[in-house]
Amino acid sequence: MSKFFISIGRYTGYKEHMYREILSKRNEQFCKLHDITYISVQNHHEINMAEISNHHYIRFWVIKQAILANKIKDGDIIYHYDADIFIAKLDKCIEPTKSFTYAIDSGNTHIAGLFCMVINDFTRKLIDLYLNLDNINKAQNIMVYDEYTKAERPMWEHDQYMFQHYAGIKRHSWQSHWELPNFGLR
Repeated sequence: MSKFFISIGRYTGYKEHMYREILSKRNEQFCKLHDITYISVQNHHEINMAEISNHHYIRFWVIKQAILANKIKDGDIIYHYDADIFIAKLDKCIEPTKSFTYAIDSGNTHIAGLFCMVINDFTRKLIDLYLNLDNINKAQNIMVYDEYTKAERPMWEHDQYMFQHYAGIKRHSWQSHWELPNFGLR
């Protein structure tokens, strides 16, 4: 079993500098400490892909390409942290107990900016679900209500909407998910 940490920091200007000089270096420290291979994607040319630019799509596309190239195999663990996540405690590492683990942020929103997956039949199907062009085309026409902004928006507009939609979870709640019927699951 191998472990891979993927971060996609496609920034320009001061954000690019912050990512390269602070966040990416911190990620490297973390990976060395935990014997994880670090993969940092920083430019569009590193992702030779179609017209799809949705960040959520790209992260799964990168994982799929590594699987197809046989660089990532069954049983391997993938960590994905959004490029703007700073690892405060280097000694803490998520050890997956399930096929797919993700975070609920401090604003009580289900997010996919930090996730961990073990490559197996389930996660390969999950990846294929996200990369299915029919689903992507449908998502461009599905309107979702965003409780946080109090507006309906196209699912494709925000990179987390598809994750929340396909996972069957409520995007955001001002009330704790622990207090919601069925914990916010639809």
